[in-house]
Amino acid sequence: MAKRYRRKPAANNKNTPEKKPFPWKKALILLGLILVFFSFYRIAIYLYWAWVLHAYCIAIGVLALAYVLWNRGIFTALTPADLPDAWSKEKKEAFLREQQKRKKQSSLLLYLLIPMMATVIFDMVYLFLELNMGLDLP
Repeated sequence: MAKRYRRKPAANNKNTPEKKPFPWKKALILLGLILVFFSFYRIAIYLYWAWVLHAYCIAIGVLALAYVLWNRGIFTALTPADLPDAWSKEKKEAFLREQQKRKKQSSLLLYLLIPMMATVIFDMVYLFLELNMGLDLP
């Protein structure tokens, strides 16, 4: 007969990291900002302000570029082993502290970037469904 293998219960696994709670405060702030940016956009379109789409797209580009430059193009968590060997231990620790500080500061840019991107993406999907697919959306 074939040998049977049993799975070990997950409760015995001591290496599982603790789950972080869902960041409700950040999610509600982001949702509120999306509503504000989208409401302004729809009102501007209703008033035939054609420049608003261009302003949003330019702002998205500028904010995305600022986010990348502020983080120095680093988007993963670095370890001292990832840094050059020629650097001293103190210099590596100072760089890692500075990078954590920059990442926290640049997260504020995402509170502006994400709602603008969501607004433009939603409008493009709306236009695609209405114009290309022929759906009569309100």
